[in-house]
Amino acid sequence: MHDGSHSSGQRLPATLAKSALLLMAAALRLTLLRRYPASADIVYSAWIMPHLLTRWWAGEGGRVPMAQINPRIGGNFLIDSLRANGDAAEEWGVFSSATTNELLEFSWCCDDPAQRRVIVQLLPLGDSETELSLVHFGFPDDVACATQKLRWEAALDALGKLLAGPLPQI
Repeated sequence: MHDGSHSSGQRLPATLAKSALLLMAAALRLTLLRRYPASADIVYSAWIMPHLLTRWWAGEGGRVPMAQINPRIGGNFLIDSLRANGDAAEEWGVFSSATTNELLEFSWCCDDPAQRRVIVQLLPLGDSETELSLVHFGFPDDVACATQKLRWEAALDALGKLLAGPLPQI
């Protein structure tokens, strides 16, 4: 008679380990949501046009001396930035999706694109308002996740200030 328990003890730990890894991966992501007073095409342009991206990417008081962006499937980006606190960063990745005015999906600063991913989705809320959802997956630990969350929040706040002012030229 089988009571449903595992007598060998070998399959259960492997199954639990796999489940634990999946739960950890799910926990080590961040999700941010913002609403901007601009159309989806302007918000999208602020992400893909270097002359606009350099005005917000490093957050308020930061600067971006170099930004190269090729927003198409297989295209890449490379952004050098200096934040107001003096932190310098070189951020790069490869686009796996780029749907005009709707979606950007890309790898984040790593050789294995399955490890860290960023998904930016835009939802038009009429002609002059857009909701932006950013999900960043695959952090190695809670500290890395918290650090990147602060960076994204600063950048998205600066993007909001840019879009709230006189609308940038596309």
